[in-house]
Amino acid sequence: MALQTGLYYPYVHLRDETWAKAAALYWRHLARVVPASFPVQDRGVVRELSQASGFIVDSDPRQVIEAVAPAFVTAVRDNAEALRARSAVQGRRFTSRWHSNPAPNWRTRNLTSR
Repeated sequence: MALQTGLYYPYVHLRDETWAKAAALYWRHLARVVPASFPVQDRGVVRELSQASGFIVDSDPRQVIEAVAPAFVTAVRDNAEALRARSAVQGRRFTSRWHSNPAPNWRTRNLTSR
């Protein structure tokens, strides 16, 4: 069975139009991770593949982040001592202030506190 959707990652903007055209020969769609407020500025062939043909599909990561975040926080909390030992982080207590509307820099904030 052929792949239906390819994933363009970790970038949002396709840098090579020739590559994008070749990708269209192999996949029905090409997904890319684009947060809702991220300004996408496609040009030329890439804009045509995105807007006119629907080949390029933008996928907002918020729903996945909200689904995974509680399990991630639990895993960090449950394994805090082993993680501290493995990463040589001492003297920090793990706290979580995760909520359903994360701040823009949610990646590093709220995972540890001094």
